[in-house]
Amino acid sequence: MTSTTKDITPADGNVFADIGFDPDEAANLKIRANLMIALRDIIEKKKLRQHQAAELFGVNRPEVSNLVNGQIQKFSIDKLIMMLERSGKTVEVKVANLKENIIAGKKTSGFNSDGIESLAKDKPVVYKIENNNGVNIYTGVAQRGRVEARLKEHLPGGKDAIRGGAKVRILQKSTIAAALKAEARIIKQQKPAQNKKGK
Repeated sequence: MTSTTKDITPADGNVFADIGFDPDEAANLKIRANLMIALRDIIEKKKLRQHQAAELFGVNRPEVSNLVNGQIQKFSIDKLIMMLERSGKTVEVKVANLKENIIAGKKTSGFNSDGIESLAKDKPVVYKIENNNGVNIYTGVAQRGRVEARLKEHLPGGKDAIRGGAKVRILQKSTIAAALKAEARIIKQQKPAQNKKGK
């Protein structure tokens, strides 16, 4: 019998953030997912057929099908709350203070030495260098303690200079593995013009 070892990456508390979504988008997805779970629980507990659930929630049957199949992109938070309220549930919103020691932080600065020096350096980051129009022209990662040095390599005259950068956005991650996943997702979605293999 052979044993295998698996790499385990600690979670940040939001699976959507863990797989690389922007923090704002991850928070929105988490809220929608929780609302969808509550609706699916109603369907399961009451043993409703899709047409019965549609009537209870005040929607059509295809929308119930989308709900049951986890089609999160088809629902807004407002729509999900309306469906819960029509089923007799009350939705409460709780606003909690953010802890100062949150794992994922984000910041934007000018793409220059002073701006780069003002960025957080205590965690691995995924970063986007944007032009004057806010278009992502390059995405990369930097290890904890190497954020400033890596970003300065992209300045004009640096060993890995990026042309046309106006600002840099960073998103802190708990591990370099999480930063690499976020980098891959951003490059796939946004296709920054200056990302090349091996750069």
